[in-house]
Amino acid sequence: MYASPILGTIHYRNKLSRQRYNQPVIIGDEHSLDTVIQTLELVNRANTVKDTCPPVVIYPHRERPVTAITLNQYRDLYNWLPTWRPTIPVLIQPLTGLKDNLQLHKELRWLTIQYDLDIYNYFKIGAINKFALKKHPDYGNEYVSMLKWSTNTKARSYDELHQLALKMEKKEFVDQLKLNEIPLGLFKTVLERWPKGIYDLPLIEKLPYIDLDQEQPTILEEESILNHMYAPNSVIPSSRMQLKFHND
Repeated sequence: MYASPILGTIHYRNKLSRQRYNQPVIIGDEHSLDTVIQTLELVNRANTVKDTCPPVVIYPHRERPVTAITLNQYRDLYNWLPTWRPTIPVLIQPLTGLKDNLQLHKELRWLTIQYDLDIYNYFKIGAINKFALKKHPDYGNEYVSMLKWSTNTKARSYDELHQLALKMEKKEFVDQLKLNEIPLGLFKTVLERWPKGIYDLPLIEKLPYIDLDQEQPTILEEESILNHMYAPNSVIPSSRMQLKFHND
């Protein structure tokens, strides 16, 4: 019936009062209307059916944070405290911290196709267009690292790619271009032309959950998903309360 099925139920019992609580656990998707509707229905049910609790919503492992949609009305329904308890809804949004960030590569490839003319012009004339060329732009020397299973990962020089761009048509040139041959500053330039706040654009930045001080980054693959529990006390993800278990 739902795109967000119920995984099961957590059963609690208060040792003093002997009261029992039943908390449903559902699969969520951050931008799915089904998840929003089912979460709301379970929250409303918890307010009307005895011993029933609002749900725990578990989202898939992600390579980077994704905004989960919650409703503003939850904020006033509960007394929010920074501890897990069965009487409040809970969001669990685990991150994998994968060394090979496939999602970032997908987004950069989409941007390469979407802004193929700008990228083609960079290799052909040295800037995204003739107007930008007059300002002598510098797109930096930072590049994305290729995925570990990629073949032929050695990047060609700008001069070599420039000669190819002079000989090839736009589509042919872009199709053979590797991501580690396109400066990240070039991607940032084409994205910055959009008005800020109008579009949800991918962030090109180093991920916050790897140890950048190590020569070889230490990936936190074994980190518990319980380190990523949040309360839906705000529609703004950065304002949501991170939940912890009681020490006892």
